[in-house]
Amino acid sequence: MISFRLPLRLLAALLLLPCLLCRGGQAASRKPAASSPKPIREMTVNKRRYVILKDVAARYGFRFFAQKKGKTQICTLLTPQEEAMVFTVKESFFTLSGTLCSLSFPVKYQKGLFLLEKTDYTEFLEPILQTSLLPKRKIQHIVVDAGHGGKDQGAASGKVLEKNLNLAMARKVAAILRKRGYTVSMTRTEDETLTLDARCAVAREKKADLFLSIHCNALEDKSIHGIEVYVANPPGVPSVGTQTLGKEGAATPFQKTSALWAYFTQRALLKASGAKDRGVRRKQFKVIIDSPAPAMLVELGYLTNDQERTQLLKADYQDKLAVALCDAIDKLKKTLQ
Repeated sequence: MISFRLPLRLLAALLLLPCLLCRGGQAASRKPAASSPKPIREMTVNKRRYVILKDVAARYGFRFFAQKKGKTQICTLLTPQEEAMVFTVKESFFTLSGTLCSLSFPVKYQKGLFLLEKTDYTEFLEPILQTSLLPKRKIQHIVVDAGHGGKDQGAASGKVLEKNLNLAMARKVAAILRKRGYTVSMTRTEDETLTLDARCAVAREKKADLFLSIHCNALEDKSIHGIEVYVANPPGVPSVGTQTLGKEGAATPFQKTSALWAYFTQRALLKASGAKDRGVRRKQFKVIIDSPAPAMLVELGYLTNDQERTQLLKADYQDKLAVALCDAIDKLKKTLQ
């Protein structure tokens, strides 16, 4: 652990910052800092705008460390609570308080400066660091979407079908949310085929405050396992691992809120399950880009991994995941009040 002392005047200012990276991932005050924020310089590289990470650290009163491991350049932003954000040059993921998060563009290193693409900062990192930027929002009506169904069985491994697991998890989540006082609508309550448009239509008709789509995953490589959550990538920047650009107008009013929700959710799921962290990711899934509310798609594990499939079939493990999903909604509701 790294320890350091701060002048009393600086410490008092830091306590007013609405930073989320404190112990346990709890949201701090939404009050703005008393003094004007320090400016963050920008640079243009290959026609894209980048912010300077050292300036981001200065704005929030974080310590900044740079190091080199072989040929790899790494920088770390360390909060007063010693929570770390770690960025590696040329990589499209970074860790945020230990949670893996995807970037639309790899971090760059130019002229001794670490650079973060501007939309990665404004649409993902900044809303998590400073929740006061997000509009206040009532969260009462949740639409829970059990992925696939009917003729569309989703992923499969032996006799285990994704559509059935998705529905079981959706029912558990809906039951817990209702007990906590939320209004819940489900896109399906039985084994029926639904189009993606029909799922989005439910969210519109019910005037959802949040849209949660529940899935499980599969890959040919049976060694891969873990939990990942998805939100929409911003217009004009690529989905994770692809060159598919975000559509203009797709989910743009809610991307920042969705990013915060996804961060809360991934942390809660990992803590509850002990599963491998496959990260908060951004991709053009129709049900999240066409949602009329903040939206997220969760992949709760890989059916093609023997150990993870066994876990996903256990009622107590399902209960842990369901509670974690609901806890993240509670935390988001409290933060946005």
